[in-house]
Amino acid sequence: MQLAIKKSKKKIITSFFIIEVINLLVIGSLALSSHFLIGVLLVLYSILIQGQIYLRENKLKWLLISLKAIFKGGILTYISFFIQLSFIPNTIFIWSTSSILLILIVELTDYTIKTNQLETIKQNQLIALSLFVFLYLSSIFILWLSFSYFSLLLLLSLPAAWNVLSIYRLSAQPKPLSLKLKQLNLLTIAFLFLFTLVISTRLFLQ
Repeated sequence: MQLAIKKSKKKIITSFFIIEVINLLVIGSLALSSHFLIGVLLVLYSILIQGQIYLRENKLKWLLISLKAIFKGGILTYISFFIQLSFIPNTIFIWSTSSILLILIVELTDYTIKTNQLETIKQNQLIALSLFVFLYLSSIFILWLSFSYFSLLLLLSLPAAWNVLSIYRLSAQPKPLSLKLKQLNLLTIAFLFLFTLVISTRLFLQ
């Protein structure tokens, strides 16, 4: 029995080592083909993703959620722009505020529904509502500076936002986890699509 357990552990360690080597090779190739800083940021993101279990077990949920939002909504966006265009436009730093806030809402809600604790739901309900208000007000304000009334197209995603907020209601807890995750994905897709649509209106105005 112990021999079988040792063999199983050895296989897991070997598989983990192989995956890490592949991960580092991919990151290294991206760093060599673009910029060293990109490699450093991707290594940090890789450490964050793999270390999230440690942060969660040590009750550092806010640090985990915040870091994932900054990396997913901000840093990965900057990296993708740099890889494709070889430079990062100044406006992307301002526009990424919306994506960071959106990912923050998604990560917070994802944590809430997977934890499924009454105290956590009540505690995060007001936080989620505040983040939604700040998300729409800041996004419309940022886009209004360049795209005026076209920025109001973001309001079309409000039904999806309302569905996500309904997850925090106690009456919604019996809903299947898959349905709640679909509501989260719908919000992400709807908001980012409308955000991109607003930015693309510049092509029609030229």
